[in-house]
Amino acid sequence: MLAATPNAELEAQILEDPKKFIPEMRVSFQHHHHTDQPFFTVENVPDTVNPVKGRLAFVQVPQGDATRLQLVYKFEVEMQDNWYEAAVSAEMPHRIISVVDWANDSPVPLAPVPKEPEGGATYRVFGWGINDPSVGERSIQKENFDSLASPLGWHALPYANDPSSSYIRVKDASKIRNTTTTWGNNVFAHEDWEGRNNWVNNYRPDAGPSKAFDFVYQPKKTDTEDALEEAQKYINATVTQLFYTSNMVHDLYYRYGFNEVAGNFQQYNFGRGGEENDAVIANAQDERPLPHVPLEHR
Repeated sequence: MLAATPNAELEAQILEDPKKFIPEMRVSFQHHHHTDQPFFTVENVPDTVNPVKGRLAFVQVPQGDATRLQLVYKFEVEMQDNWYEAAVSAEMPHRIISVVDWANDSPVPLAPVPKEPEGGATYRVFGWGINDPSVGERSIQKENFDSLASPLGWHALPYANDPSSSYIRVKDASKIRNTTTTWGNNVFAHEDWEGRNNWVNNYRPDAGPSKAFDFVYQPKKTDTEDALEEAQKYINATVTQLFYTSNMVHDLYYRYGFNEVAGNFQQYNFGRGGEENDAVIANAQDERPLPHVPLEHR
């Protein structure tokens, strides 16, 4: 905690007399109902917001050209702005083997990014947080993109990273292409009725200059097994939903560390490292039959 706390006053107190904090701590041993492995909690640890969880574990540590197993105490230390998992040797003399911070600040872009697009899109969809259409209603949602995760918004990407740019003559490939369809830097969403890989030319809704993706969705029950004919009537609404949800997932996961270096899905990575040209190809109403998978593997 001496190394972890950002509180200078507390740091000085620990340095002056670390033993004075020990009488305030309370250790409790318990079992989790999902496992037989016992663990313990330590209450009143300085600068923590919840009791510290601890358990015995083995970790691999380097030993020459090989590794060996080291018995450690693993502690989960939740603080105001950090959440550490620390491995401390179980045998004397105790020493810190490793520390992982589960809560990291999101990275700052390393390169200048183009100006954010003006006039964002809107979508009539089941908004974020509605997990079941039977318990929620569709509503108009704005293109509420995260300016760090998606600096260009959801409907723009450089021509140099556009899979369809070979069909478009562009003098400067670094220029930004703004689209009015479900086609952007993170996601390419479209129908896939024929189940083929020619996804670049597959149908996707075009909302025009206003980028108002407002489409009717009132499907009726049918007697057919797949109801594809009925579903095709509402492909615009379906693809819009797929595009909206996929982009929301992209931006949310970015804040939890799924960024360019971690392998997230983007055509252009804004100079932040990682592999490019790996946006999600999102197929709606895909007609390809699913392979048989044993139930226990699904």
